Amino acid sequence: NIIGNCLMTYISFNLKCKGLDENSLYMLRKLDVQKFCRTFPSQFEELTNYLVTVSKECECTEVKSLVENFVRERSTGVSSSSQEELEVEEIVADLEDSDYEEYKDVANQTEKIESGTWIQPECYTDYSLLPGDPVQLITTDNELQKEIVLWYTLSREEKSDEKGFLMRCENIHTNQWSYAIDGCTVCSNNTQFLNNVPADKFKNWIITKTSTHLKVVCNKVTVLNFNFATDYSPGMESTHQIWSRRCNKVVFYQYLGYKNLLLLNTGG
Repeated sequence: NIIGNCLMTYISFNLKCKGLDENSLYMLRKLDVQKFCRTFPSQFEELTNYLVTVSKECECTEVKSLVENFVRERSTGVSSSSQEELEVEEIVADLEDSDYEEYKDVANQTEKIESGTWIQPECYTDYSLLPGDPVQLITTDNELQKEIVLWYTLSREEKSDEKGFLMRCENIHTNQWSYAIDGCTVCSNNTQFLNNVPADKFKNWIITKTSTHLKVVCNKVTVLNFNFATDYSPGMESTHQIWSRRCNKVVFYQYLGYKNLLLLNTGG
């Protein structure tokens, strides 16, 4: 990221004025092209187009090799992006098939979700969601010990605290899922467990936080209905009440790259 930011500054103030001088070539050699393409896609496109233009008359083998690397990555990036979009579209399309009729009204278990777009979350990325809506996820297979994490910003007057909820599959054969609620339960995995999680490979999860409860529904089955006032663990007497505050921000964070997961991105 540091190299990427430096390069963009260099492009803006120097590269387009001086052309491919020794300094710019040095930075291009050091650049992780693949990472730069993912992190700064629009700037990468701009830079690649510029490099193609200024290198047309260049006979230097190194310059041509560098430019070819950029052009190749641009083509690969477009292909990869298109494939990811296709995979998401295919999974969401499955919801509309008759085989998945039973899942279509799963949202009726909680408040109606008004809007959103199904996405495949990227690793180490924050997704802000609408705080007034339930969080809806789809997992198409169990993945061992891949954490699904939500961060809630809970406010009262001028005071705010950020608390997390996480769940993960502890055993793909027995379909056992653990959970933790920061400030209410022991914050360790494989300690508290969701109840009666359906064995279906395809799971539609709806997670709802109210002023009194945190509720998790999976394929119409309530697998957790945690009461903040009564269900907290010993030692949490001074922190459990934080969860009863108003929620003004919800963030889904993708830690370990859960591959078989879709998120309804409500864009809060």
